[in-house]
Amino acid sequence: MSERKVPRERDLPILYFGEKGDRLAEIRLIAKDKPGVFAMLTSFLMEAGVDIKNTYAVVRKKGTVGKIVLFADLTKSRLTIEELREKLEKMDFIAAVEVNAAQDSIVASTEFPIVVEGIRSLVIPTSVLVRFINDVHVTLEENAPAVLMMIGQAFGRSVCDMIRHLLGEVKDPMLFLTIFKNIALAFGWFKIEYEDFDFSRGEGNIIVRDSFEAQRKALTGKGCHLTKGMLTTVLSEATGYDVEVEELECAIEGSPYCLFACKPFL
Repeated sequence: MSERKVPRERDLPILYFGEKGDRLAEIRLIAKDKPGVFAMLTSFLMEAGVDIKNTYAVVRKKGTVGKIVLFADLTKSRLTIEELREKLEKMDFIAAVEVNAAQDSIVASTEFPIVVEGIRSLVIPTSVLVRFINDVHVTLEENAPAVLMMIGQAFGRSVCDMIRHLLGEVKDPMLFLTIFKNIALAFGWFKIEYEDFDFSRGEGNIIVRDSFEAQRKALTGKGCHLTKGMLTTVLSEATGYDVEVEELECAIEGSPYCLFACKPFL
């Protein structure tokens, strides 16, 4: 068996280009969440000659319904788009189906806008944010940290809104901050470690690794003020205390990670 490793970074595919004459389509389904659904669906599509190029599924809660979106090549299929739709509609585990033809390419983000837990979102290259932060430092000079922290606080409020949209009011600070940690990973912002941390008070140290903000090591301005603002808001919302955050070490200045000390303001 090959020892080649599968990359851990998450790809966001944008385009699949077919050849002239290919029949490309987007298949969108609402399906029941039960064992074997995806296997039955893909087995049917394979037998029908449908070549799946990309897919994703979203299920919010076990035993409910979820959305499945497939981007596929129907060139070798014996079915027309209408016939495919009709056969899918007859499957007892499918509640709704839509099949749309694509002309020259399948755009894997045809669903617009992007919404994450009820919040309209964007995918922005890190280089754009790095340039923006650098320009803020150059333009505002000594006022830049305060402005960037305010922007970070706005980021934090959006994250809190996402968490409430997902779970309602979360009373457990540890659960709230664990979800925040996972959201930060899913969005590609940074990796968080809570060190000697009192979750009920938001007190202790937070280690931030691979921060998008710390990618600007060679640029002007020191400190991760966006991240500081985000942590301040999320910790305060999670605990009910006004939490102060101070950056003790920063990867911009050569540290292997950013270290933030947190404590409630009393």
